[in-house]
Order: sequence, then C-alpha cells, then structure tokens
Amino acid sequence: MTSQTDISTAPEPQKARPHEPRYAIYAMPEGDFAAAGARWLGWDVVSGRLLEQPGYPDLPRPLPELTTRPQRYGFHATIKAPMRLAKGASHGDLLAALKDSCARLAPVEIDLTLSEPGQFLHFRPARNTAALSDLAAAIVRDLDHLRRPLTEQEITRRNPGALTPRQQEMLARFGYPYVLDEFRLHLTLSDPLPAEDHAAVRGAAERHFAGKVPSPWRIDRMWLLEEDAAGFFHLRDCVPLKG
Repeated sequence: MTSQTDISTAPEPQKARPHEPRYAIYAMPEGDFAAAGARWLGWDVVSGRLLEQPGYPDLPRPLPELTTRPQRYGFHATIKAPMRLAKGASHGDLLAALKDSCARLAPVEIDLTLSEPGQFLHFRPARNTAALSDLAAAIVRDLDHLRRPLTEQEITRRNPGALTPRQQEMLARFGYPYVLDEFRLHLTLSDPLPAEDHAAVRGAAERHFAGKVPSPWRIDRMWLLEEDAAGFFHLRDCVPLKG
C-alpha cells in the first residue's frame, strides 16, 4: 500500500531571502498514467505530497536514488520551462496570457514509447508530430514577455558550452535551449544513467507502467505549476485547449 507524507517533509530551503517562485507550463498525464508516474517519482504535484516509491529488487540502486533530479518537478512534459516572472508581472498575468493562448490552440494526440539507451530514461512520442511542436512553440512565444531574463549564474548552470549553436541561441532568446525546432517532448523518469544501468531501469519502468499508458495520449489542456521554497512544483491552474 502506498503511504503518503506531507510536503513538510520535503527538504527545507537553505536560503534566507524571501521566496520568489518560478512558474512552469506542463503537459501532464491524468488518471492511472499520472498516478503511476507520481508514485515512480515519489512526488504528486496535484496533492502536493511525497509518495513512497516502489522497491524493485532488480534495479541497480533504490528508485529514490535514481530519481533525485526529476522528482521535484513531478511527472510531466515541459512546454514552457520554469521561469521567474518579469518585474511587475503576477501569477494572474501569466494565467490570463495562458488562457488567451490556449483559446487558439487545439488538443493534440500522440503515442508514447520508452526511450532507447541514452542519458536518462523517459517517455517520448513514438513518432514526430508537427501539431505538438506547433502547440509548444506557440505557448513559448505567447508567454515569453512575462519571463524574467536569466541571470549569468542561471545561464552558467545550463552549461552553454555543451549546447549546439542553435541551442545557445534559444537559451539566450527564450531562457531555455530546447524550444521551437529544438523541442523534444519527454516525460522524465530518471537521473542520467550509466549505459549499463539503462536496461534494468527500463525493465522496471515497463512493469510499473504496464497497462497504464494511454494510446493515444490526448493533450487537451495546459497545466500551470508554481515552485515552492523547497524547490518542489505544485499545480496552480489547469487551462483547456479550445482551438
């Protein structure tokens, strides 16, 4: 049986300065798929609770040690990456802009597959879809006037030297390197994995998500999330796509 722990058990923020949240726009699963993803990562953005993660004996390390990076973001696909709001902008401004954008954008349906061996395990579209890329690009552009530019420290954390010239351009322009033609939808399931660990983690994920992955996955709304002082993201608003 899955046990739950209140968010108060999440790591305490170390900085004394007032909390200034980041906001993100996600595509998020629902139903059994969402529940399975939340339990795999150990964090439910909707209820704002830490969850006990399953113990699979054939994993190279316990699952909590394999999901430290993606856990606090929840089970999601990034559309507009976490950002701080521009000076004078508010959550209400961001929500209004998102509603305006979603009123013009139509739902998208995609099939998902688990990634091949690579840096981290994730679900990704089984095939390219122009409609999905167009949707993501529209939201990135429509909301970017509300984004505060990255600080030099934030840019450095992105390790721009490891990016392609195009990705560096997108980082400078939109605060995130993987947008527009560089956009690749994914739902992250792990930290970066050594190649020898990928098969075992993938096998556990296949068992964990068996029968729970929708085919197709219909993306018919955008989810607005807010980061708390401990760095965990919580659901704030859900906006339907009405185009």
